[in-house]
Parts: sequence; structure tokens; C-alpha cells
Amino acid sequence: MASQESVTLADIESAAARLQGVVRDLPVHSARWLSDLVGGPAFLATENLQRAGSFKIRGAYNRLSRLTEAERATGVVAASAGNHAQGVALAAGMLGIRATMFMPRSASVVALTNVEVDPLTAEKVEYLIAAHPEEDPWLMRQLAER
Repeated sequence: MASQESVTLADIESAAARLQGVVRDLPVHSARWLSDLVGGPAFLATENLQRAGSFKIRGAYNRLSRLTEAERATGVVAASAGNHAQGVALAAGMLGIRATMFMPRSASVVALTNVEVDPLTAEKVEYLIAAHPEEDPWLMRQLAER
């Protein structure tokens, strides 16, 4: 479990170095309408243009890249309806780590598609739709095979 220590400037610089060549450098735009609303300068980051569609790739890659070889060999598991799963799937694929995603039935088709196949290796990422097992014959078969 992560410690509760404060994040230092050195931690941020180290994470930024790990993310070089992994995440896209994206523009930040001023938002006058938002500045007027909040009474001060406001800016919008265009993280929706990031790989995997959100900022989640940053944390996922930063964490997974620090796993030991033994930890990498066991693979990773994540539960998410979309952005986190997409970030973890992309990061795991980039690092050659097996990933299993648990996603709800309500996850978008885009999220399911982006998680299903790693865009870099074209290998399938395992994911399971969260449902009560008795309601989902496919899930029952998957669980029976394990």
C-alpha cells in the first residue's frame, strides 16, 4: 500500500521523466468564460486528446513502470467503467504486463473496444463485464474455466 507521505518536487520531476515519450505534450487553453465565472484566471487542459482519451494514462504508466519484475509477472487487475481501464490497459500493453479489467455492463462501447485490444501490440487484453454471475452465461463459463 502506498505511504501517506507528501509528494515532493523531486517525485513530480521523476514521474515527468518516466512519462517522456509516453504521453503527449498537449496545449492548455485559457477560458475567459470560466475565468469570469470564478473571478480569476482559469485554464483548460486538453487531456481528452491524450493517449487513451484522458489523463489516466499518466498515473497508470507511472505506477506500472515502477513494478518489480516479479510484480509484472503476476499481471495487474483494474476495475473501471472507462478511462482508468483504458489507461491501465494501454500502460500495461506498453510495458508488456498482462492486464485484466473488470468493467460494468454500462461501460461504453468505445471504452470496451479500447480496453479489449492493446493498440500497440494488437494483443487482446482480458476483461470481464461485472454482473451477477447467474445473469450472465458468458461470465459463468469464464469463471468455470478458471
